[in-house]
Amino acid sequence: MNETINNSNPCIDINECQFSPSICGPNSDCTNQLGSYSCSCSDGFTATNSNLPISINNICTVPSTPTTPSTPPPATVIGMSMTIDQTFERSLTDPDSKTFKDLSGKIESTIDASYSNKLTGYSTGSIKVSAFRPGSVIADYTISATSNNLDFGAANTQVFDSLKAKGINLVENAFAQSDQAVFTTDQLYPLQKVDLKCNRPDSAVGQIKWTMDNKDLAENTKYSFSIDKKTLTMLNASEDYSGRYSCIMQKNTIPYIQWQNIIIKRRPSIIVGENDRVFPCDGSSFQLICSVDVGYNLEWVLGGTVQISGSDSITLNYDTQIGNCTDQTFTFICRLKDLPQLQNYTYSYRSVTVRTSTEIYDCQNEELGAGKTNEQRTGVC
Repeated sequence: MNETINNSNPCIDINECQFSPSICGPNSDCTNQLGSYSCSCSDGFTATNSNLPISINNICTVPSTPTTPSTPPPATVIGMSMTIDQTFERSLTDPDSKTFKDLSGKIESTIDASYSNKLTGYSTGSIKVSAFRPGSVIADYTISATSNNLDFGAANTQVFDSLKAKGINLVENAFAQSDQAVFTTDQLYPLQKVDLKCNRPDSAVGQIKWTMDNKDLAENTKYSFSIDKKTLTMLNASEDYSGRYSCIMQKNTIPYIQWQNIIIKRRPSIIVGENDRVFPCDGSSFQLICSVDVGYNLEWVLGGTVQISGSDSITLNYDTQIGNCTDQTFTFICRLKDLPQLQNYTYSYRSVTVRTSTEIYDCQNEELGAGKTNEQRTGVC
C-alpha cells in the first residue's frame, strides 16, 4: 500500500554498498552516497572496459601484462672441414670452375638437408663451402647455429651416407670443427725460436695434437712442446717451417681444430763485395755498395750512426780526409733496417773494413779501392 511521504514518514537512503553480491563486482570498492553510490577498483586492478562505469557487468580484473615476443638466440658462424677420399684436382682451387661448383653444390645440398633434420640449433640454408685444399680433398665450409654445443653425431652419419649414395666417399673420421686462430702475431724470421700458443676452450676434451700441413709433429725433433701441449716451439725456424699449423682437440663429438698459416721470411743474403779495402787519403770520395736478394730494407752504419738507408740496394759515398792525413781504419756495417731482434744473427749484417793510406798505388777505383799492378778486387754486381 502506498503511503504519503511526510514528516512522519520521511525518505530513507538505501545503502547499495551493502547488497550481496556486491553491486560493483569483485575486486572493487563501493562508496555509498545519498541517493546513489560510486564504484572504484581496488589497488592493483583495472576495469575490464575503462570506457564504461564499474559494475557487476564491467568488473575489475588484474591488468594483463604485455607479452614481449621472445627473441631467438643469435646465430653463430661455425667453421667446419670435411675430408673426401679422392685425388685433388687443381681446378678445385678456382671457385668459378665447373668442378668446384659441382662438388660444392652436392656438399651444400646434402649437409643442409641432413643438418636441418638431425642437428638441433642449425640455421637452415646457412651452409657455404668456402674452399677446397689438398690432403686428399678437404672441403672447408661454414654453418650458422644458435648454439656452440652441437651434437654432430647423427647429422654427420646421415651426411656420410647421403654423399656416398651420390658417389662422394668420405674418409673415416672425416668431419672436424675448424676455426682460424692467432697462435702468434709476430713477423717471423730465420733461426728464431718461435712459440705458437693454442687457446683451449673449456668445452674441449682430450690431449692436444699439433700438425703442420696435416703432418703430425709429435715425434719431430725440430719442435718442442709445453707439458700441457698448449705451446709448440720451433727451435730453429727456417723457410721450411712455413705452412698451416693446426692445434687439434675434441669438441662436440668431433675433432676441434684451431689453425693459422705461418710464414717464416726468407733468409736474406747481404752482399757488400770484398770485406777489406784500401783508399788513398787524398780527400777523394769512395763508394760502398750493399744489396740484398729479398725484400728487406738496409742501412749503412759507422760507429753506431746510420749514414744512409734504403731498400734492395744502397750506395754510401764517403769522403776521405784531406790535409793532415794519416793511416786510419774504419768499420762500416750494412745491416737490415729496423730489425734489432735479429742483430745476433750473422745473416742480418755484413761489414767492410776500410783503411785510408798515404801510400802511392798504381791504380784506384771509387768502389774497389786502391791497388798494385796485377792485384784483383771484387765488387758488387
